[in-house]
Amino acid sequence: MADGVKDWSELGEDLLCMIGQRLMTIEDVIRSRAVCNPWSRAQLAEQQRRIPPFTQWLMLPYCTSNNMNMAMAMCSTVIDSPAAAIPMLGCKGSKNCRCFYDVALHRFHHIEFPPGLQDKSYRGSTMGWLCIVDKTPGISLLNPLTKTEIPLPPATSFPGVLAYRPENAELEYHVQSADGYIELISKNFFEKKYLKRVVMSVEPTSEECIVMAIRWDGYDDRLTFCKPTEIEAGWKLVPHEEENGIPPGKIGFVDVVFWRDRFYALDWGGRILVCDFSANPHHPILSFLLDFPPNVYCYGKADNQYLVVCPATVTGDDDDQLMMVSRFTEMMDIDHQLDNGEAATKTYCTDKFKVFKMKKDASGWDEPSTAEAWRS
Repeated sequence: MADGVKDWSELGEDLLCMIGQRLMTIEDVIRSRAVCNPWSRAQLAEQQRRIPPFTQWLMLPYCTSNNMNMAMAMCSTVIDSPAAAIPMLGCKGSKNCRCFYDVALHRFHHIEFPPGLQDKSYRGSTMGWLCIVDKTPGISLLNPLTKTEIPLPPATSFPGVLAYRPENAELEYHVQSADGYIELISKNFFEKKYLKRVVMSVEPTSEECIVMAIRWDGYDDRLTFCKPTEIEAGWKLVPHEEENGIPPGKIGFVDVVFWRDRFYALDWGGRILVCDFSANPHHPILSFLLDFPPNVYCYGKADNQYLVVCPATVTGDDDDQLMMVSRFTEMMDIDHQLDNGEAATKTYCTDKFKVFKMKKDASGWDEPSTAEAWRS
């Protein structure tokens, strides 16, 4: 090596991992891994532990053809952009390829998934990890870039699941609701409905990771949690304790996020509840934080509600902010042929969103004065 010329491939692994910790986009991660073999090995090890925190990708529905039905689904998912083009899904001749839309850069990315995942359901993502639910009792977390998969406790360990009998076609799961009612449901229903939402506190490779999910139970959708490092312990219900003002009866959660070292959950009545594990990682404390006046914000008229943690780099504030998003839909007339030859005439389309930001003292919500609604 000539004097004064540095061999960048000889940087130590610790230094390369420190560089990897400061990469903020997937594109930078891919480019850094392409420099040379030592960089690739070090960055792969780092990215198996973490994904850039401000990556904003949308995973589009799986489809083997670029028909009108898929084009409409994608248009309803992706806000119109002059830089965006409708791609082929199931691309490159591979049924394992999935398409992602980069919200920040208005680009589509095609990622090859491990075989056998195209027919499974995805129930949320945190820090770049996808929660996969199978028609069998299997549940796992997948990093789509590194292909790393981490198992979670099986569905048979869910509170309320009495038995799983695969020989009973269409009635494989025996479940019991909070009010004691026992019913039989299919594995297809369990896969698509029973587990509604999954989020994590930290990277699942960490010993401190807690996975929180919303378990379907009719009008009493409950919070349940597990630890990836304690698979044998299974899933546990977050208790409703009357001393914290939580009634033992129905609440019905619709979304949950992890923010400022605690889980924040939104119920069907527009109330925010906090689930705190700081005192005991195996016995969280659930308490009310804030009401969302439905008569003021038309909460009850929205079709879907979501909680979103918005980074300070986006809001322009000095800290991340908790947002509540209401989605309003309407029926739209369409006229096209489906793949099976049948004619589709109506479908639900997003009409607008309303976005509200929690006040810094958690005393209420601020409604943006401009662009309060976006039409898709």
